[in-house]
Amino acid sequence: MKLRQLTISAFLAAVTLILAPAGANAMTFERVDGAQICKTDPCVLATGEIEKGTAGEFRSFIRASDIHAGATVVFDSPGGALLESLALGRAIRDAGLYTAIGRYDRERGEFTTGAACISACAYAFLGGVQRDVGAKARFGVHQFAAAPGVPDSVSVSDAQALMGLISAYMTRMVGNSSLLVLAAGTPPSGSYWLSSRELRNCAVVTN
Repeated sequence: MKLRQLTISAFLAAVTLILAPAGANAMTFERVDGAQICKTDPCVLATGEIEKGTAGEFRSFIRASDIHAGATVVFDSPGGALLESLALGRAIRDAGLYTAIGRYDRERGEFTTGAACISACAYAFLGGVQRDVGAKARFGVHQFAAAPGVPDSVSVSDAQALMGLISAYMTRMVGNSSLLVLAAGTPPSGSYWLSSRELRNCAVVTN
């Protein structure tokens, strides 16, 4: 069945941004106190792939873990489900939280290099009231792709509806949708890694 024969709501429910390697783990959340990124407030480590239900799990976690406005969500994620990433970003913004990118070494009790927020994670990251991408962290985007089992042929109408949805989300979160241009120009099999200047120009970071 051609994708254009699906309703737009069914299409949007199926679409993902795929970059996560096979066997990637679902996103988990963990509270960390006292690390350098966290400063005086706690951090929430958000590690793994964004899946259906992740946003709801995040809301439950911050309530149960006594996380309040001003705390930082630290991402290290290969991406996952597109619409769920938008819901996660909205949950972060609603809670008044900040976002950063980092990989936590539990044995040393500190953040180390090698962290990335890519694909769908990039959209969730924009939910932060304040947003920081450290010099040794990476932030990347690319085109969205159909989920497994969904035909690859996307109608012009459906694609425009989805792009409009993402654009509206970005405008709400950071005031513009210029990041979408970089994502749309990069095939889903690759990644566009933003430079420090591009991170500022696209309003990905606030510092």
